[in-house]
Amino acid sequence: MITAETPESGIKIEIGTLQSTALPGDIGSYYHEFLIINYLNEDIYAVDYQNKPILIKQHEERSDPWYRKLEVRSRHHNGKRTYDPFRRYETTPSKHEIMSISYDVLRQQPIFVEELNAVLCFADQLSITLHPHSKEAVAERTHQVQEATAEILTEAPPFVLIANDPSGVIKELFVLLNGHICSARVTHFVKEADNVVIGFRNKTYSAEEFTRHRTTFKELRQQDEKVWHLAGFQLSSNRSWFEHVIAVDSSQKPDYVSMDTVNALIKKARLEDALTIHTLQDENKEAKRRLGVIETAYDELRDGDYQDTMAQVDQTKLDLEYAKLKKLQADAESKLAIEQLKVKKELIATIGTVAKTAAIMVPVGIGIYKAVQAFRKT
Repeated sequence: MITAETPESGIKIEIGTLQSTALPGDIGSYYHEFLIINYLNEDIYAVDYQNKPILIKQHEERSDPWYRKLEVRSRHHNGKRTYDPFRRYETTPSKHEIMSISYDVLRQQPIFVEELNAVLCFADQLSITLHPHSKEAVAERTHQVQEATAEILTEAPPFVLIANDPSGVIKELFVLLNGHICSARVTHFVKEADNVVIGFRNKTYSAEEFTRHRTTFKELRQQDEKVWHLAGFQLSSNRSWFEHVIAVDSSQKPDYVSMDTVNALIKKARLEDALTIHTLQDENKEAKRRLGVIETAYDELRDGDYQDTMAQVDQTKLDLEYAKLKKLQADAESKLAIEQLKVKKELIATIGTVAKTAAIMVPVGIGIYKAVQAFRKT
């Protein structure tokens, strides 16, 4: 694109004297005119592409406070302009448009109107207003981009990837740079050769140290169907498959640990080892104490105390058995006495019942007497 405002563009701009006549209308052309009407009750300015402010005064016929707005009226026509030869006024059919900008909207910030190719603003906003197509605005944006990318440019070497596939099969080429997948457009010029070029240089940006590596898509396909290697870089024409391969490769790479982390791990391991050794020493002391007790008991048994101890145990068992038998005997005697008492009570009750019978026979009485005598002997 040529910028007409620059002297090196080769385009001349001539400014003639002021004329009251309009541009010729009998020549086929694109005609466009506009008018700005200021109803804002304040003077405003239109800043052109050379950052020259043009004053737009207030419209005196309408100054109602509630009607505070700016109108941009325009009309345009493509072709010859026509006139009424008798009445001498223009009869060209054209489209009319009205753009309205309220006071509150314009007060917030200057507004660039594409149709006017100008920036509208108030007087107090002129110091911060630049036409976006002006040299000053372009220079300012370029400076901002340079400052933003200065750190990146000093850390990463410039990189160029050029690819042409005459067959038109490969639409896009992807390359892995610093852990990020970047894309490059692939051209499909039939008259040019199959070509893939990677060029890069170091941080010194010297032309002598610019390195190029050249190959073709035909040679790359011999490596693998989807992922290729060139000059230490990974390339692919399939982004989804490329992401999958990168994920698999990164999972297989060992994690690098810094020296500080290693020293911290060693210190922690030493503390844990010291604690473990101290615990084992305490457990060793306790095991030796228990072993001494067992050895003492063994020596006592070996010296003869074992037989005495076993005899004492047997005697204790006999005493317990004897006590159980004595208890069983006492329980049996007690049960026997209870049963004898029950028999005596039943016999006495029976004698009393028989004595009350008037028709008792003598032989029966004699039998009862013998039975009582026999019971007493027992």
